[in-house]
Amino acid sequence: MIALTDEATGRTLARLTRENSVEENLETLRQYVLAFGRPMRVRTDRSTLFGQQISRALKELDIEWLQAESPQEPGLSTVFLETAWENLPGEFISARVRTLEGAVQYLDSVYLSRWNGPISAPAPGDAHRPLLAEHDLGAICCVVLPRTFLAARSILLDRTRYLISGVPNSVVSGEIRVEKRAGGELTARWNGKLVTLTRAGEQSPSPASPNKRHVSIPRKPGAPNRAWMNGFFSRDTPPIWKLYR
Repeated sequence: MIALTDEATGRTLARLTRENSVEENLETLRQYVLAFGRPMRVRTDRSTLFGQQISRALKELDIEWLQAESPQEPGLSTVFLETAWENLPGEFISARVRTLEGAVQYLDSVYLSRWNGPISAPAPGDAHRPLLAEHDLGAICCVVLPRTFLAARSILLDRTRYLISGVPNSVVSGEIRVEKRAGGELTARWNGKLVTLTRAGEQSPSPASPNKRHVSIPRKPGAPNRAWMNGFFSRDTPPIWKLYR
């Protein structure tokens, strides 16, 4: 379970995921900002998950990132998680939830609705800020992989070579920002402008030489030979002891 909780009100957005990965934490941040706006700051634990990609995303959203000194320091998020792990298993059993999909639906429609229900609407002094026009959440809340290209206009990514188009011919080298979005979709930007990545085609194997190519020619079946039967039954039969000698 991944959760973000507003310290001022206790309002929480939580998700059940198959793994606690960078991608899932970025998706949780994206959903929180869409639902509630940009907080002034986010406090997380000291997991290595937050060392690069998530800290970058927070910076691009103008959100201050604070690292907790101890596991208990994140505050109301810890309270929510501890309470949820204590109560949810029993509730899943009572509701006959047996799949991850069912658990996700129960968390969203029942548990979070009950948790956030008593929380009043944000006060006029709420510190959450709306998204600005330059905030592309899809490009921010994804895994960003900077790459350098040279005159060949190509980059290597996950052992695959991609050709770049959209960069002026006068530019012989530079940095591009590759954005690996949910589902594996790739987008790329040079100087903030979208460019196109095309997977380099694999060289097809050369055809085999005609004189080396093995050509199988079907054999024509011959006429049945029945001459061996002539006189078969008129031959003398040798004594049986000679057959076994």
